[in-house]
Amino acid sequence: MREAVLGSLSSFLKAANFDGKREYIKRDGLTQLSEWNCVSGEEEKEKYGQGPILKKLKLKLKILLYDLVLNDDSIMPENPYYVRDEILKDEKLMNNLFTVISNANFDTPQDYQHREYTLRILYRLY
Repeated sequence: MREAVLGSLSSFLKAANFDGKREYIKRDGLTQLSEWNCVSGEEEKEKYGQGPILKKLKLKLKILLYDLVLNDDSIMPENPYYVRDEILKDEKLMNNLFTVISNANFDTPQDYQHREYTLRILYRLY
């Protein structure tokens, strides 16, 4: 169920749907996305499952975050750095991004993609 909801949200917010992205952000979507990305331990298993499904959902969360960071210039015309500035202020999310990089397993393709999107996010932030 969570995968379907996240997939729907991602599809709705992808690419040039700037009105949708603006509305999501105004409704505290960045905080929600941060919380979803930073879940760990038992709560992570409870919310996302284990094994392949967990990796798949975590990757989808990073792809959604990357899309918002990538298109930041056009989301809030009055402040083209709004999304990036908000993410940079979120210490917990930033620590999570650095942890993903340091703990990635290169032996599995999904971990590689997870690290790749995380690096892309960090590149756009800095």
